[in-house]
Amino acid sequence: MKPMKINRKKIRKQQQWGQLTDLFYLALAEQASESFIIHDFQGRIRDVNQFACETLGYTREELLQMTIPDIEMDFDLISAQREWVKIEPNVHFTLNGHQRRKNGTVFPVEVRFGCVDWKGERLYLGLIRDVTDRVEIKNKLLKTQALLNETQRLAQIGGWEYNVHTKQIRWTAEIYRIFGMPQSSDLKVTNIFSYYHPEDQPLIKKAFQRLLDTGEPYDLDLRLDNKNGERIWIKSIGQAEYLEGDIVRAHGYVMDISDQKITEELLINEKDRAQEANRIKEQFLANMSHELRTPLNGLMGMTQLLKMSALTEEQEEFVDLSIQACTAITDVVNEILNYTVMQKKQMKCIEVPFKMKELISEVMELHRIMAVKKQLEIDFTISPQVPEIIMGDRYKLKQLLNNLVGNAVKFTEAGAVHIIVNTESSDHRERIRLSFEVIDTGIGIQDQLIDHIFGRFNQVDGSHTREYGGLGLGLSIVNELSKVMDGEVKVSSVPGQGSNFCFVCEMGIEMMEEKVVTVEKELLPTEDQSQHILVVDDDEASRKVTAIYLSKIGMIVDEANNGFEAIEKVKKRDYELILMDLQMPGMDGYDATKMIREITSPELKKVPILAMTALAMPSVQEKCMEVGMNDYLVKPLSLNLWKDKIAYWIDHDQGNEGVMTDGAT
Repeated sequence: MKPMKINRKKIRKQQQWGQLTDLFYLALAEQASESFIIHDFQGRIRDVNQFACETLGYTREELLQMTIPDIEMDFDLISAQREWVKIEPNVHFTLNGHQRRKNGTVFPVEVRFGCVDWKGERLYLGLIRDVTDRVEIKNKLLKTQALLNETQRLAQIGGWEYNVHTKQIRWTAEIYRIFGMPQSSDLKVTNIFSYYHPEDQPLIKKAFQRLLDTGEPYDLDLRLDNKNGERIWIKSIGQAEYLEGDIVRAHGYVMDISDQKITEELLINEKDRAQEANRIKEQFLANMSHELRTPLNGLMGMTQLLKMSALTEEQEEFVDLSIQACTAITDVVNEILNYTVMQKKQMKCIEVPFKMKELISEVMELHRIMAVKKQLEIDFTISPQVPEIIMGDRYKLKQLLNNLVGNAVKFTEAGAVHIIVNTESSDHRERIRLSFEVIDTGIGIQDQLIDHIFGRFNQVDGSHTREYGGLGLGLSIVNELSKVMDGEVKVSSVPGQGSNFCFVCEMGIEMMEEKVVTVEKELLPTEDQSQHILVVDDDEASRKVTAIYLSKIGMIVDEANNGFEAIEKVKKRDYELILMDLQMPGMDGYDATKMIREITSPELKKVPILAMTALAMPSVQEKCMEVGMNDYLVKPLSLNLWKDKIAYWIDHDQGNEGVMTDGAT
């Protein structure tokens, strides 16, 4: 056998190549941005790269004198060796742990671990990565997720998302709680709809399918019968997510709104009860107004008719006192009704054209009897700059001024009451700012009581021994009316010398005089031109007073006791005017008016119908207009005002469209 020839040259080349390879891997490890640590089966560190030294804070020489337990937290060598013996070359695995630096600080690491046989010895190589940033991000995400889960739990909101391509759906923990199911349950789209109330299942199925087909979002309040046997209300919301124009994902949330629904139901019930209470209160006030004003109407009407007859001086004084007493009771009823209407915030401005001089004269006339009795001078002045025709809420302005003038007369024992109307500013075209001053020489008001007197039921002297009567609502109503009219009330007063109440508001300027609601025309019928008037009223005293008065001024009067009788009478003859009471048995004035307007006769469609009502409230005025009435007159009667109203409507050439004027007495 020939001896083997050794190729020493080839061996030298292989040795040189191995050295080069070792140098290459050594250089590669030294340049790496991760730690390389090589150790033996006993855990002794055999080699490290420079990055490991920098990361751990040791020199290479220090690390080569150390073992893995010196740098690895919670490391058990015996347990580790049991695992190491299972490792084969070229097999790698990854584990997580914590390493300790030389300065004592600890940081999380990810180790890619393997082994290699080197010169007859098995060594273990660890490629170690500092994952501090990754762990912090993960912890933040976990905290955020925990916060989200807790927020959803507290808010009773669960989220979901559906992958259109994979048909997979993912739920948050709160969804399972809402549906009363453990999180291990297999909730799928195919069976989730079965938990909804049978009547609501078609709604959610259709909405979800439309979301997937067209992307149309949905927002539904639905009933749910969960696994716990509870029926709850949920809000279900779904939206689509697009990628390059295609729907790729749907997502949304489900919210338990049972408490909200219970609250809504309670609120609805409370609202219904409150509305019913208001309806009852309004009905009571309407009945109270009717029951008070109706007998007052008969009493005051008869008293006014009596005053028109031949009386002695003493009898005339008695009649005047009776009229004053009726007026005082009427004022109390008016204040109570106005206060109630304002409490309900029902008042709104209705602007009509009117003559300022006419309105101020009416206000002054209402208080002239009391002023004359107290020997007070009462007059008014209107600045030449104030337009003759104003566009505004005539009714509320008259109410406001009536209260101010009434107070001035009541609290003045000697001297005068002056009403002054002036301009403050104007755009010279459509709007003008007016001031209305009511100046008296009465008892005056102390400064500290000025704000107090505008409160409800407040008076300067509220004791039972007070000298002046009243409910303490007059100035409260003035204050509320001024707000409704976007105005303001100013007061200046000197105790013992008098007061100045000034109301300022903006009104319109009406340029077309023919539109003005005026009552200046006098009714002067001749013998062959007597007007036929129908008086409809179930109260005999009110009906007789009206009929007698109209007869005295030359009218031909027919009477009807209710709506049925009125309809029968208008079918038999034409009337120039109908005075219609509202509250009557059988058929009330509203229904009677509607039926009269529905009769085909052209004359009946345009005959003026004036409501005679004891219900002086805005809602009543509006209803009168709705059924086809032209105006309303408030009981108890002021016969002079009624005369002017009747004259206006008989002479007023109008169709069946109502033109509501101020019917307050």
